This record gives sequence, structure tokens and C-alpha cells, in this order.
Amino acid sequence: MAQVYHGGRNQPEQVTDEYLSCFYCKSPGFHLPARTLLCGHISCDACIRKHISNGFGDDRQVVCPTCQRVTKTPQVTHNNLQNNVFVETQVDRLLRRHNAERQRNDMLYNIHQYRQDGSGKASFVPLQL
Repeated sequence: MAQVYHGGRNQPEQVTDEYLSCFYCKSPGFHLPARTLLCGHISCDACIRKHISNGFGDDRQVVCPTCQRVTKTPQVTHNNLQNNVFVETQVDRLLRRHNAERQRNDMLYNIHQYRQDGSGKASFVPLQL
């Protein structure tokens, strides 16, 4: 279980690593949009394209590398897989809460730069404007 912190109060939100990490690259964050398979496991858009092109399935199905469940579609491409709204919503909520606690609305974060220390405390890296 990962602890994702927001704001300055160190109040953790418990979120499982499995649902906030890409199943392919194991990155604890995403290059949005995040894509989801029928089993619920998620991937960065670029990683699912790589996974499909590496032959994990055929043009009608893709095998989840985490649980081995098969996702079938009329034609498997990364565009046929659903965006993972849960991840996008969680990222948005964490950033909104962080901004509200600091009474700021102009804080921007680079969600492609994610850091986590040894104790499990995690945060997005602020953009330098």
C-alpha cells in the first residue's frame, strides 16, 4: 500500500500501488492518458502500445502482464482501451487539495516527474516557471 501525501499537513491518502502504477514500466505515475484493461490494471498510453506491438496478444485480444486476464475487443489497439478516469481524477483531486490548503490556484505540476522517498512519502514535482 502506497501513501500519497498532499499539501503541507502530511495527511496520507491510502492508494494501492497496483492501481497507481503502470503495469508495464512499473512507474509510480503516468504519462496520461492512462489506459485500462478489463481486469482493471492500467498502463501509460505509450506502454500499452509497446505491449501490444511486442505481441502480447493478437489483433483481437491483449493479455494483462499482471494477472494474465485477456481483454478482447473487435480490434485491439491502444485507442480501443478506455482511459482510466480513476487515475486522472485522483491526480486532479490531489492537486486541487494541495492548492486549496496553500490558498493558491496557480500551482502547476509536472505529472511526468514524480518522486517518492524511502518512507513512502510521494509528491509531484512543481514546474519551475
